[in-house]
Amino acid sequence: MGMESPVDVRVMEDMAVVRLACGSAPSSEIVRTLKRKLGDLRVSKIVLVMDDIRKVDASITSFIAAVDDLIKEVPNPVIVFESSGLFESMAGSTRPYLFPRSESEALDRVSEKFISAPGPAEGEKTRVLIIEDDKDVMEFLIDLLATEDRFDVRTASTGFEGGLATAYFKPHLILLDIMLPDIDGRDVCRILRGNQHVGNPKIIAITALSREKDVSEIISVGVDDYLGKPFRMNVLLKKIDRLISKEGG
Repeated sequence: MGMESPVDVRVMEDMAVVRLACGSAPSSEIVRTLKRKLGDLRVSKIVLVMDDIRKVDASITSFIAAVDDLIKEVPNPVIVFESSGLFESMAGSTRPYLFPRSESEALDRVSEKFISAPGPAEGEKTRVLIIEDDKDVMEFLIDLLATEDRFDVRTASTGFEGGLATAYFKPHLILLDIMLPDIDGRDVCRILRGNQHVGNPKIIAITALSREKDVSEIISVGVDDYLGKPFRMNVLLKKIDRLISKEGG
């Protein structure tokens, strides 16, 4: 089984999120892979995320310079961030770089600065966004919603990507896992509720947290309903129907 690519690309409407796993491969391989994947993209905006930049096998300054050179060749707008605060050497670039202290801050700032898409036109189907990092749970939810032709479903596996997908997709409903790998689902909910670009989707929190204190805190951040893991299909569908009927009414 071969190693996964050090450059992951997720396309959302007319924007791509490109994530570099800086410690997963030699820096020269990362730069070559990034050059190839940037050349293949056909989107109007790019968000480039650098993970674990302290783990690169070369000088951080030279690695950033190589990435910066590639970005300068991209005709469309690019925003770059990484969470360890080492981007000060790129501050003189003409490109719009961000220096967030966390992925929560990055999501908020990217949405404010970079999201202007009006979202899809209203149609017959209910738009549902699933934000879930567990592949088995994700597939279960996709299969469940696919049994009915009334849902248009999109997915995201991190809170950061979920926030951006919300701004573009404008879902009527979000199924939000609380224990995400990058941003706590409660923080995702807070950001979405405070961001004018994402509308006002109904949010069902899905989590294994079951203590009364945890449930109370989850409800307090602005979710519309809560579903504990494991859950039954009919219970989830009833909650979805109740929230969607409220929105329509």
